Amino acid sequence: MKTIDESLLDRAVRILLEIPEKSPLQDEARLLADAINLEDFGVSGVLIQAARLATIGRGIRLVLEAFDQRERYGYWDARLHDGFHFESSRQLARQRLTAARQTVAALRIELGQHEL
Repeated sequence: MKTIDESLLDRAVRILLEIPEKSPLQDEARLLADAINLEDFGVSGVLIQAARLATIGRGIRLVLEAFDQRERYGYWDARLHDGFHFESSRQLARQRLTAARQTVAALRIELGQHEL
């Protein structure tokens, strides 16, 4: 059985515990928090939400409604402003949000819906 360096394990635990903090002290924790927050953005975020809704028997129209609601209430702007610690992560989130908006627009066309 392979043993783990206890100091390395302690450091990993400290990093993981800092992730939910608004301003983690360690760069590693901030970077990991940004990576986790990026999951909400982009096409992958739309797909994750669709999968979650599918597990409770909800359709793609609800994904569009939820996305539109987030747009109306400024959710994305707030997340872009407060959800990232590094500008490079924020830029990536903006790019992914553009792709998500394009995907939602394409889905809306396929479903015959107009902009809400």
